[in-house]
Amino acid sequence: MSDDQYAYGVLVSEIMSQQTQIERVAEYWRRWTRRWPTATALSRATIEEVNDEWAGLGYYRRAKYLLEGAKYVAGELGGRYPRTVEGLLKIPGVGPYTASAVASIAFGVPSAAIDGNVHRVVTRAKMIRGDPLKGEAAKTIRSVAESLMDRRRAGDFNQAMMELGATTCAPANPKCGSCPIASWCDGLREVERTGGTFRVTTFPETAKKAEKRQEQRAFVVARRRDGASFSYLLAKRPETGLLAGLWEFPNALIATESDESFATRPSTDVTSAQDAVCDALGSSSTTRWRRASDIAGGKVVHVFSHIRQVMHYAVYDIERDENEHSNAAVVLVDDPDRELRWFPASAFEDDGVFSSSVAKLYARASKTSTKSSGAQKRRRDAKETNAASSAKNQPSIASFFAPKSS
Repeated sequence: MSDDQYAYGVLVSEIMSQQTQIERVAEYWRRWTRRWPTATALSRATIEEVNDEWAGLGYYRRAKYLLEGAKYVAGELGGRYPRTVEGLLKIPGVGPYTASAVASIAFGVPSAAIDGNVHRVVTRAKMIRGDPLKGEAAKTIRSVAESLMDRRRAGDFNQAMMELGATTCAPANPKCGSCPIASWCDGLREVERTGGTFRVTTFPETAKKAEKRQEQRAFVVARRRDGASFSYLLAKRPETGLLAGLWEFPNALIATESDESFATRPSTDVTSAQDAVCDALGSSSTTRWRRASDIAGGKVVHVFSHIRQVMHYAVYDIERDENEHSNAAVVLVDDPDRELRWFPASAFEDDGVFSSSVAKLYARASKTSTKSSGAQKRRRDAKETNAASSAKNQPSIASFFAPKSS
């Protein structure tokens, strides 16, 4: 394996691991790198293919960044990854942490990769106050992390620090008694000095997260009979913003307010908004829309990283002229650039190609379970695969903190 292919594999794993548990990442990474073993191979993929392979990991913007980064490396750098942190930072979607992680692991560059796990270890060990992402606190954390760096084994050291924060120096219940840096952890000494009234979990002092935006949306689950099953009409999201370029059930924003506030509105607000969505989808003399009689409407709550969305849905049956082409495209009247497409039920039940919010709404509106979805199968397979794996060849965390011989 070349250094560039190794760097590509490290980059894919780091992007996948952002905001996703590592147990779920392993199987996705294996499948991804089998399909696209190099940046050049990935650069030839479409965003639809990339999103399909990513389905189930969430935060789809990361998949888009991987594709854009691969196109940059293949097109601008001839498939060769920069050997410096500064060069890696020029790749779309690569930030300071990822650049340091790839540089140290793939190329041995002595640069501290500082993620949330490292924040936790360093702020507790040195009792560093303040938001670890900003100002003097961030500078001090980097300075301490760089001073601890084993410059001969930078990549192994960075991974050990991250593992230390993910396992021993855990967020809620740290295992201080078995920590390899316990002897020089200022936080643990403070616990002992105060008789336990002080807790190391005081650190890091993260800023209070902003409250999630509240959205009330009207969704239309339009279906048509295809043999013994149904097909469903989905719209493609814009290429920028939340869930960029992914498919969703047609919808419209009703209000940006809490459930309590929204409950005071007339119930007709939802039905009126749903009817407006149907009108926007367009109609013709060959099609007829009517509310489904076998499935009642309702609502489903889905929480994104910064949005709590209440999906008020209604199911509609679309009857069409038999002479109409079964895959005929429909164009949104008020947004002609937005594509719509019919998907068979099997696309939701087997392929797992849709975001979790779409899968959740489909499960409710079709009276099925998302447990059989492709995304769920991938998660289960990844868990089973990793449970059977071992880490016998991985250096122990303690080996990086053993006293240096004089």
